[in-house]
Amino acid sequence: MLNLKFSFVLLFVLFSVFCFSDQVDPVMGEKTGYHSSQVSLESAYIRAYSSRDTIPPSFIITHIENGEITIQVISDEELFTGWVDEKLIWSETNFDYWWLNTRLAKDTQNNIYAGIKLYEYSTPNSNFDMYKLYNNGNIFEEHLDWNGPGGNPLIVNNPDENVYLSQPTLDPEGVVDIDNITYIASNAGGSNVLFTKIDADGTILVNNQTVIFGANAWTNEIRIAIDTSHRIYLVWSADMHDITFAYSDDGGDTWSTPISLCYNASQQLNKPQIICDSNNNVHIIWQHWTGSSNLLAYMKLNPDCTISIDESFLTQSNNQVWSAKMDIDEQNNLHIVWAKSAQQITSAYYTKINGNMDGNGLPMTDEELSIVQEHSYLINQNIRYPKCAVDDYQNTHSIYEQGNYGCNENKSVYYKKMNSTPLLRIVCPNDSVLFVEMTGSGTNWEGVFYPPELGIYDVRVSASDIDGNTGVDFYQFEYTGPSQNGFITGTVSLEGGIGDIEEVIVTAGTESTNPDSSGFYSIEIEAGTYEVTATLEYYDPDTVAGVIVEEGMTSSGVDLILIFNPPLNPPQNFQIDPYTGLATWDPPIPVPGLTLLGYNIYFEGCFSCFTTSSQFQFTGLIYGIIYSVGISAVYDLGESDIVEVQFIYLGTGTDDDNLCYKTELLGNYPNPFNPSTTISFNLTTENTENTELIIYNLKAQKIRTLQIPQSEISNPNSVVWDGTDENDQPVSSGIFFYKLKVGKNLSETKRMLLLK
Repeated sequence: MLNLKFSFVLLFVLFSVFCFSDQVDPVMGEKTGYHSSQVSLESAYIRAYSSRDTIPPSFIITHIENGEITIQVISDEELFTGWVDEKLIWSETNFDYWWLNTRLAKDTQNNIYAGIKLYEYSTPNSNFDMYKLYNNGNIFEEHLDWNGPGGNPLIVNNPDENVYLSQPTLDPEGVVDIDNITYIASNAGGSNVLFTKIDADGTILVNNQTVIFGANAWTNEIRIAIDTSHRIYLVWSADMHDITFAYSDDGGDTWSTPISLCYNASQQLNKPQIICDSNNNVHIIWQHWTGSSNLLAYMKLNPDCTISIDESFLTQSNNQVWSAKMDIDEQNNLHIVWAKSAQQITSAYYTKINGNMDGNGLPMTDEELSIVQEHSYLINQNIRYPKCAVDDYQNTHSIYEQGNYGCNENKSVYYKKMNSTPLLRIVCPNDSVLFVEMTGSGTNWEGVFYPPELGIYDVRVSASDIDGNTGVDFYQFEYTGPSQNGFITGTVSLEGGIGDIEEVIVTAGTESTNPDSSGFYSIEIEAGTYEVTATLEYYDPDTVAGVIVEEGMTSSGVDLILIFNPPLNPPQNFQIDPYTGLATWDPPIPVPGLTLLGYNIYFEGCFSCFTTSSQFQFTGLIYGIIYSVGISAVYDLGESDIVEVQFIYLGTGTDDDNLCYKTELLGNYPNPFNPSTTISFNLTTENTENTELIIYNLKAQKIRTLQIPQSEISNPNSVVWDGTDENDQPVSSGIFFYKLKVGKNLSETKRMLLLK
């Protein structure tokens, strides 16, 4: 057979480790039953979907006790509920049979197994291509042309459990009990029921023994199930009109007489499926042909085989159900998939029903039974025979055949997963189990339940991402009884600065906490009246007084606002060289969120000028005179304290009568200012006519011109600007520039900041 399984190359190395049976597999050359030892050494087992994320989400888990228990979960990635994109498992061209006989199973580690029978008319073969999949559907192991003990699709010791690939299309069906004993039912040409029993090590104990005569099973389909008391059930459609079952309480040695469950002489009842729940109730589904529609029928039996729910219909007349399959979860809910119509099928459907209902022997409606109403999860595709398996986290795994119906057609097998809603599994102190579906979105989810008793609670969190990777984590807490405390909640906000909201400390009494990234905080505290205070470095604290907390209640809306108010640190290491009059300094200690604009220079207690330099040259000093000079740091939020230094000038001196002043703009003080500032300058004693000070805005537009009368000139000079324009209207806050104009000559430009 030309095997063109994939359109890409797989490079892998296989090796075997152990064998557990004396029978030799003629294909693999290994002892029958050991197949999990075939391990791929390919690092990523490259497939067409290998570029997808394969890392499951991880969680931060906390809880709050407030009468009820709230489990809060933060994921490191967004969680996703619903059907994930399909993944290719198997493909072949010109397959010489009408359809693919696929099988599906799950082990206790939540790995998934898919088997594709290789039988073709041209090359008869009872073996399978078998794939072991991770829980996200990626292929973990590949076993080509494989089979198990006695030609049964059974994986022995995998590594500590046996796994039977079930949900066949037409072939025999099997189940494995808790002791790893396998029971298989088949049909001899539609008449008799055959029974096979395989020991835990793969030894065949009973092989195709006739246990029921005259079953007349339609299409040779006998289905099997086992409950926790080791009772084995068989179900089949007798002559297409009678859903019939039998059971054995001694491991298959003896069987009850066949029992008719549902008979309809005029309509066809066929392709039944059977499964048992944890309470040993029996659930059976089949397709009910009315003459125009195939409906999905359901029946439930009590452990004593009396009817709990009589034949009930889970679909409407416009849905042509074909070959439905099902699995059951830990809550005893049934997950069912089927294809629409029979051959050239374009849709696959899913529904979930509550297996814990009791109809007291009467039928129930679809609305009463369904948890998830039927919906298509595959549309406009040429598919057939979907199968499903449900893992411990209530995710549904499905495989299905795709391709044209008939011989010598291209056929493929795909995998598709439905992520469960993020789920809490809670083991209570008395070992009872609670399940809670969480609510939320994105990365933030929570589940709420009422603790039934005091003691230790073990919580399992499970949730999946959009690529089908399921993350699982565990959390434990002790419940000591209803809290005598209450809660204070609110929001903290920051005005100005670049502070981190999560570093704010919110305090009430002896309790404190930090807000989350959105500013929300919650404090659990004893009943009483409190002052709630929020603090953060460089911000003014805020306090809300008189917050009343009552037992079991939440005082919400206690909001706090912190305003940025940093220290305005002065320059450091300010000093004067007494021989040159050169002042030097180091920048102030920086404060995050505060912008340093420059420095103000002071001489003899008066503002001298503004500079952005780290030094300043004092001139016109007289030898032997004691001078007082100062410096401050100017920020976008204001001016620091002035650092003052006194010194005796020891350099070459002059006296005031011989000082020669040059025309220069000294600066303004204060800077920043509100509402007015004094602008200082020096002028030569000559040519001081037509002297004016011109003020501009950031757009270089002239705002104000201040005339300087010659009669008022005496160095040093100054003029006051009151923050108004030529029309005596106050200007807005902002940065302004000013120049000194003497005749036709302009001085350098300086900057000032008006803050209102």
